[in-house]
Amino acid sequence: MNRWTFLFGSICALLLSFVGLIGRAIAATTGRPNILVFVTDDQKWDTLGSYGNKVIRTPNIDRVAKQGVLFKYAFVQVPQCVPSRASLLTGRYPQAHRVRWNSIPLPDDEVTIGELLNDAGYQTAAFGKLHIPPQNPQRLGFQYSRIHGEYNRYLAEQGIKGG
Repeated sequence: MNRWTFLFGSICALLLSFVGLIGRAIAATTGRPNILVFVTDDQKWDTLGSYGNKVIRTPNIDRVAKQGVLFKYAFVQVPQCVPSRASLLTGRYPQAHRVRWNSIPLPDDEVTIGELLNDAGYQTAAFGKLHIPPQNPQRLGFQYSRIHGEYNRYLAEQGIKGG
């Protein structure tokens, strides 16, 4: 197994353990699959309809899950945010990427899934909470981003109370 195969498989398995879906729609212009990954904080796997929850309704996520890949057995590498996200982005164990605690930044020499997808001609984006030092989406291979804190700025720009 080469590094790309391991990295891609690990990233997908880890990401999908959080919400269990990946978009697999074929892009009309390239013929390659679109990759859509949702990562949520502190959410159990069984709180989505796509995993059988009958009480909590998640119709949009369930629809995307039906069109994509749904992983039923995937695990995070470590029960801390930053090391787990570093594993998710690099496809490597914490002892390999050297991020063992929440305060440790991802070393510059680590290759991320964002960088690999950029090299393969994909456009990449990150939205929401990044929570991996340094808080620099471009450094992690994401060409476009709206990271935590941007929401309040958007509300303020729109003149919406609470922004």
